[in-house]
Amino acid sequence: MVIPESKIRFNSLVKSLDTIAKDSENGPQRLVEAVLHAWQLQSYPLLAKRVSRQLGELPLKDDVNKFSLWLSQQSFNDAAFWLASAYATWVGEKRRTEQALYFTPPKLADRVIDDLVQRGASLTTVHWHDPACGGAAFLVPTAQRMAQALAGLGLASGEVLKRIERQLSGNDLDKALLSLSRQFLLMALYPHIKAAQRFPDFDLRNEDGLLPPPSKYQAPDVVICNPPYRKLNAAETQRYASKFKDVIRSQPNIYGLFIREALNVVKPGGLIGLLTPTSFLSGASFSKLRSRIVDLSHILQIDMLSDRTSMFIAVEQETVISVLRALPTLTHEAMPTDIHILTPGGTYENVGKHRLCNNGAPWAIPRSTADSALLDCAERSTARLGDFGYSARIGHLVAFRDKRRRFPQKPMDDAPRCVVPILWAGDITKEGLDHGRVQKKNRTDYFIEVSSLGHTSVISLPSVVLQRLTSNDQHHRLIAAPVPRCWQTAHGGFVAENHVVVLQTQPGNRWTPALMAKVLNSAGINRLYRSISGASNVATSELLALPLPPPRELDEALSRTEDIDEAIRIAFGLATPVTLRKKA
Repeated sequence: MVIPESKIRFNSLVKSLDTIAKDSENGPQRLVEAVLHAWQLQSYPLLAKRVSRQLGELPLKDDVNKFSLWLSQQSFNDAAFWLASAYATWVGEKRRTEQALYFTPPKLADRVIDDLVQRGASLTTVHWHDPACGGAAFLVPTAQRMAQALAGLGLASGEVLKRIERQLSGNDLDKALLSLSRQFLLMALYPHIKAAQRFPDFDLRNEDGLLPPPSKYQAPDVVICNPPYRKLNAAETQRYASKFKDVIRSQPNIYGLFIREALNVVKPGGLIGLLTPTSFLSGASFSKLRSRIVDLSHILQIDMLSDRTSMFIAVEQETVISVLRALPTLTHEAMPTDIHILTPGGTYENVGKHRLCNNGAPWAIPRSTADSALLDCAERSTARLGDFGYSARIGHLVAFRDKRRRFPQKPMDDAPRCVVPILWAGDITKEGLDHGRVQKKNRTDYFIEVSSLGHTSVISLPSVVLQRLTSNDQHHRLIAAPVPRCWQTAHGGFVAENHVVVLQTQPGNRWTPALMAKVLNSAGINRLYRSISGASNVATSELLALPLPPPRELDEALSRTEDIDEAIRIAFGLATPVTLRKKA
């Protein structure tokens, strides 16, 4: 991947100021204020004169002025994104992760706003709200569009500012980012401020966007948000448990609660535009949330995004834009959703409409027009892994915690002990299992001592193993290999490491591990799995929900062709009779 030149320059400028940022506890905030002040002196003098800041010598430092000069040379929205991202970098990884300080790139913010406007959100008459507005990634472009639309109606600058004051609001817990958002809004509207000689007072509140708003709060017509994403700790889960009991399952991710809260606060019939990770589309811990979204809204549109590393600073998450319309009454029936895919060329391809399930199961999202046809046929099949006689489990061995003795090779002495092989994810390839395949130079633990072959960690049944950690960037998400039965029997079983998924079956199953691995490695099944998987790990819940061809039809197709991909197409009803070939 080619890193944009602007990102390289940004990294260099931010690094040059690291020492100053670490000088004191509030160093990052003071440094951002200094850069902002120098930027405003150059380009927004009315704002620089208006705010009194105790910055000492900071604005005089060369590196501060270099950064502010570079910002002034960027488009305003890009510059605001870079300065907010600089703050997130200077506060350090620990705080950035705790507060989930990852900001929306302007191109993505524009896409979310475009989607909402195309769905009927007015820029001149209705109230837009961002419940996690630090950095103003959405508020700034929304205010700019509002100003342009209102000026187009013939309103004077003073009236434009009054209308935007009424139509825009936001919440954030970080005071420094909230202050930065306020300044960014003033800078974005500077021509109108200068013309009207009036400084608007925006409704930006230092409040938790997940807690009940004040009684005087006016429900917004539009909610737009890139919520923070991180797992909640036990204390936080308890804090929100009562309010969000209808969507909390296991250890929740905070962004799921923001999705639910958006449905709480928006007016009936109002619109919601969200930029989030894709994990809520399929993850087991989001199953209640998916059902609730279908109950409370019409999911109008989903835009699947890629190229994650270049979009966000210091975060690697597959992302998705979701546009919802809150329904005035409960519904339990999902309506068709428009699916769009961001192409490598930067354009969005409409791959058609798809109906998302309402039972909490993973949502299948086609990644191309060809996937739509495959999904339509696959979803008519009720066959799953269980119908092929397989169950799924995660490898037992967590390497850094497990204290059992490990060995580079099986001990050949006469000591009375029970030792079995360890299967690591690196041992698994589409070509087959290669125990001990060199993946790490210092790896010396290929066998482990167990109390007995009956220990719960030892797997002795016929098995298929899969790599647990793959990525949507990979052509194949499912990388499966059969465990050779003679090898497994000779050792009495094996122990799988935690990054391995194990599918087990009973001896004598017609669907042998070798045949099942072929099915899972096939192009069609990989396309289906990519459609239902929104996370970087291969989850057992998603594997068990993966639509498969009916076993009887697949068995019949395999009697006609040895090509596993064609057999799967035939079994799903995608291949025409002309393509059928008898085995030689």
